[in-house]
Amino acid sequence: MQPRFSSILINTVIAVILSQGISILNRTDLARSQSIRETVPQLLKDSQDGKEKDTETYLNRGITLFQQGDSKGAIAEYSRAIEINPNYTEAYVMRGIARYQLAETEGAISDFDRAIQINPNYVEAYVVRGIARDGLGEKEGSIADYSRAIEINPNYAKAYLYRGNVRAQIGDTEGAISDYNRAIQINPNDANPYYNRGVSRYDRGDKKGAIADFNRAIEINPNDALAYVMRGNTRDDSGDAEGAISDYNRAIEINPNDANPYYNRGVTRYRQGDKEGAIADYSRAIEINPNYANAYHNRGITRSRLGDNSGAIADYSRAIEINPNYANAYLSRGAIHARLGDKKSAIADFDRAIQINPNLALAYANRGDIRAQIGDKAGAIQDFQKAADLFKQQGNEESYQEILRVLQELKRQ
Repeated sequence: MQPRFSSILINTVIAVILSQGISILNRTDLARSQSIRETVPQLLKDSQDGKEKDTETYLNRGITLFQQGDSKGAIAEYSRAIEINPNYTEAYVMRGIARYQLAETEGAISDFDRAIQINPNYVEAYVVRGIARDGLGEKEGSIADYSRAIEINPNYAKAYLYRGNVRAQIGDTEGAISDYNRAIQINPNDANPYYNRGVSRYDRGDKKGAIADFNRAIEINPNDALAYVMRGNTRDDSGDAEGAISDYNRAIEINPNDANPYYNRGVTRYRQGDKEGAIADYSRAIEINPNYANAYHNRGITRSRLGDNSGAIADYSRAIEINPNYANAYLSRGAIHARLGDKKSAIADFDRAIQINPNLALAYANRGDIRAQIGDKAGAIQDFQKAADLFKQQGNEESYQEILRVLQELKRQ
């Protein structure tokens, strides 16, 4: 005999997934941008320091090719300059930058190392090596390079900006904000440190401070689409859905081929109950970026809410195809399989979700319900107990109490 609580629980769990699924994956991770190209203007100045005419010719030829997008041709010119003058630091740095653009990061770092060996006080060489190290995941080495650049030139705003970015990546929010503050103090008319400080303030829950920073970034650069998107995210999280949609609209107006503002506007529209509008936005994001797994997942959630189970499964499956380690997509697809009575497929999806993310409480709760339905009481109790433990650890008191109630009822049967 099927336990009485099963149909109630599965509907509750599906509702939780549908309500939480969007919030779990609600925002695009808008990375703090730092480009190795930003050092080129300074290097162009540094390259005019009375070098031999031939080496300058090759260097400038390489710079022209690089700016035209021909990194390989640029490397050949820089290499020729180095042949003529093996101590030409600017040529090493510029060749390293071109190599970095071609994803030859190890070769790039080798060139930056050589430039620093020749001139231990070459600030830009430390900065570009810091960027390259960051790209390799060498966060401490990257911070060390930016710190050395700052030691040589305490007023180098970009070094503070980039060091702040890496500190933010490793969770040192306070250190990051301190660096952004210093970058702003040195150059109050650069939008980037305001934007990045806004992101850090957003991350630590200071929504008012974040909005102030995004406002300033937009004031400096009215075409900063990322700042509009992040201000929209912050406004939405603060309950200002109308302001959020206005910001996403502006970001789309600036760059109609960026999938992110469509995705984020879709999240807000979903939360406002405009599910058709949300689907339209997710669909546009997918049209722009066919590999946007989060957009497929959120569209699947929205389709499920509208009763389109087959469309939802198709979207979850596509998200999984793009990202086979997308635990929430397996969880969401499993919930739909369960709703449709396909218990075998549901358990398979919940198994995979748990394998990817052993701390996904909802997956245990869902699997426990299916196990209870097929008569596997011991397995169901085990899953519900694990779900309860995780909900408690994660501070979800409401779900914890609900699972405890289910467990007590199951044990009485």
